[in-house]
Amino acid sequence: MAIAIEDKTGEKKKGGSAVVTGIVFLALTAGAVGAGWFLGDMLGSEASAAKAEAAEAIAGAEAGEHESSLALLPLPAITTALAAPADVWARLETTLLFEQEVDELVGEAVHQDILAFLRTIKPHQIEGASGYRHFKADLDDIARIRSDGKVKGVLIRTLLFE
Repeated sequence: MAIAIEDKTGEKKKGGSAVVTGIVFLALTAGAVGAGWFLGDMLGSEASAAKAEAAEAIAGAEAGEHESSLALLPLPAITTALAAPADVWARLETTLLFEQEVDELVGEAVHQDILAFLRTIKPHQIEGASGYRHFKADLDDIARIRSDGKVKGVLIRTLLFE
């Protein structure tokens, strides 16, 4: 929007809009740079903290300082129709991560619970990164509850939809 300025001769002049636009542009650019620097610094510190924790865990494992051994139990693949629409099928291959030794009876019970859970979900619930994260958290919760804490986590090897 141009500002009309009347000079001494009575003629209207347009002026100031280029200066105002430049100031607004510089202010927004400075704000964007500051926000990017702040968020980058914040995310970078979280990433470096995670890397430090991973390095400590690896160093502890190499030194033999880990308190428990982990065991893996690959489960048979699950192929089932989802809740809705009925023509969408899912194939899920998982592995259970046990805290100590593998308990195959617990593994079979967890496998059946995962199958029952998979039949109740809809494809839109797993869409995107957050949907997948919630799905993975649900599988971990199912495994922990069914095994009374023996299963530390569920590793998803394959997840296909057809």
